[in-house]
Amino acid sequence: MTLKTTYVCLSLTLASTFTHGQDFPALESITNCLQGRQIVKEIFERPRTELERLVAYEERTLRLCREQRGPTDPETLGMALDLITTYFNLSRTEESLKLKDEVEALFKGNPSLAPPPRQPGAQSLTEMDLTWEEEAKRLDRLKVELGADHPRVLRATSSLADSYRAIGHRREALALHEEVLARRRSALGEGHADTQASLREIISLKQVLGQHGEVLALREVRLTRLRRVFGDDHTQVIAAKAELANSLSSVGRHGEALKARQDILALRLAALGPEHMSTLAAKADLAESYDRVSRTNEALNLREEVLSVRRKTLGNAGERTVAAMAALASSLGQQGKHEAAISLREEVVNTRRAKLRATNPAVLTALNNLAFGYAAVGRYEDARKLYEQTLTQQRTVL
Repeated sequence: MTLKTTYVCLSLTLASTFTHGQDFPALESITNCLQGRQIVKEIFERPRTELERLVAYEERTLRLCREQRGPTDPETLGMALDLITTYFNLSRTEESLKLKDEVEALFKGNPSLAPPPRQPGAQSLTEMDLTWEEEAKRLDRLKVELGADHPRVLRATSSLADSYRAIGHRREALALHEEVLARRRSALGEGHADTQASLREIISLKQVLGQHGEVLALREVRLTRLRRVFGDDHTQVIAAKAELANSLSSVGRHGEALKARQDILALRLAALGPEHMSTLAAKADLAESYDRVSRTNEALNLREEVLSVRRKTLGNAGERTVAAMAALASSLGQQGKHEAAISLREEVVNTRRAKLRATNPAVLTALNNLAFGYAAVGRYEDARKLYEQTLTQQRTVL
């Protein structure tokens, strides 16, 4: 089994566990390769709480693989690559880079192993070109053997589209995903998970291409169709409504986005209660809409509620807690409560520095925000030092 195949197998088994809500699989089941590749991407579109559960499981599994199979076993290396990607998706850059360095050191010490990726999403164009060319040939063979509508062919088409996107061929990727979506709608229906995954890929690509009007139209159609299938209170419908609100806001229709987000929060509160993560996310989104229409007091109140619950449930150093601190500091600053904003921003800076490298964008953003707060209360020398510090770090990186 090749390293790439092992990596896909490990990801598929693990992603399937989360997708279907089952318990974690036994170590022996990790090598099974029975699922479709498309599932791999879906786990990274799920709530952050599931990614945090995922990373804890991957860390434990990697430790067992190292103990039972050795550090250079293909399955151990595949598990390490999985964990690098999960760290990266959780913005745990320091740990992602550290593990990547460990894996690269193993490859340098054992030239017979296949070369590892340099970093998630950072393969050279030559390597990516080779990958998509091989995938295109494989897809052509599968179409001849199985027909264009076969599930394996559709998964292979989606995979090729992902490879196109990775090397910057976004329009070609979009055309392939649109082909897959049409076939899945016909074969599986609108509400099927694979159909929805294809639609999300198309929306994501159109956003990158700046086609915001088309994204809005797609999300409106998607919401209408999901309502027809599931009704108004289904989780997929609420999630689709939240995405539509994001699009409405992005095209300047803030009043409509505000109304949609108020409805979403009411549904989340009724179904999940005030402290559920999805409810807190709905409050954070609604606070943003209040800001957009200058209802700053209501935005401030919601952000205080969100931060209070996140401190209690995730601790002061949790990623979402830190994000809530930064958002509340912004609201406090807008209302002229600069000392309170500075206190929160200093806490954000200290937490970021404790977990991330000095050159991490999250650290630099936090320093810039703190410098802005210092300037607002006349602490210009302190602000100047921070601005100079961030500029030096940015020059180092860029």
